[in-house]
Amino acid sequence: MTFKADWDKTGTKITGKYYGKPYTGIIETSRVKHGGDIQYRVRLLDMINMGDEINQDWRSTILVDRESDKETYQLIEETA
Repeated sequence: MTFKADWDKTGTKITGKYYGKPYTGIIETSRVKHGGDIQYRVRLLDMINMGDEINQDWRSTILVDRESDKETYQLIEETA
């Protein structure tokens, strides 16, 4: 039997907006930050450009904080 803490959302599909850019991805890791907030490292299904057409800044992963970013994302499906 494997125990998984309720804050650990590793493997869960997530969607939302990151600095106004829509994204969908899979949570790779979950961690408790200093101060108690939970942070998710999200592997994006499609890369997003955080720059502009001239100064492109493509991201394949992003960091999402459970509390401070809670209005900008939604967990889609949880894995057991």
